[in-house]
Amino acid sequence: NELYDIISLWIMHTYVYCIFRYVPYIWLNAEAGSGKSTVLDVIVQYSFNGLSNVGSTPPVIFRSIENNGSTLAIDEFENMVGEDKNSILTILKVGFKSGAIVSRCSEKNYEPNEFSAFSPKIFAGISGIDNVLLTRCIKINMKMAKDKSSISDFDLNTPEKKVETAKIKNDLYIFGLKYVDKINQLYNDNNLFSLEQDYTPREKDLWQPLMAIAKVVDSE
Repeated sequence: NELYDIISLWIMHTYVYCIFRYVPYIWLNAEAGSGKSTVLDVIVQYSFNGLSNVGSTPPVIFRSIENNGSTLAIDEFENMVGEDKNSILTILKVGFKSGAIVSRCSEKNYEPNEFSAFSPKIFAGISGIDNVLLTRCIKINMKMAKDKSSISDFDLNTPEKKVETAKIKNDLYIFGLKYVDKINQLYNDNNLFSLEQDYTPREKDLWQPLMAIAKVVDSE
């Protein structure tokens, strides 16, 4: 399935994202009960320094991206309100580009502090999103299964899953260290891939990291 491939490549890109000029966000758009929260949990679990924005304040997010290069995941995007939403939207709108900075005033002396906003980000929700933000995204539409009788519960916290997760993450770290130079070389190749004539430069920017990683995966 192509969507599985895209999500797998996206997770892999979080381990080498620093070499890219732009990173693609993932926008999971689906009705309630379609499994988007479960998908989000899996992606957070396997991504580089995954951070789920459940109760996280904007200052925590600022510092997590600045200090850890965290992959930020936001569920129920449409439920964010008020000043926290505005602060997080600021990070999202600029943070797809290498070198992006946001400034916040210190609570103690009101001196401006600069924080890096550049990191991979994924969010999920039922309703639509800001048009500017949409241009930073690869949109994935999810649908609710008609027959749920064959769907089993998915639990990442069983002992077996924890062992499996640790092994996969270890392999992802090794992948990043081993292939970062090759990915970077492919990423900067103007002949890496071609799109239909009506593509926008932004679309090419967003797909380029995943295509470079796909080339490496295919060659191996």
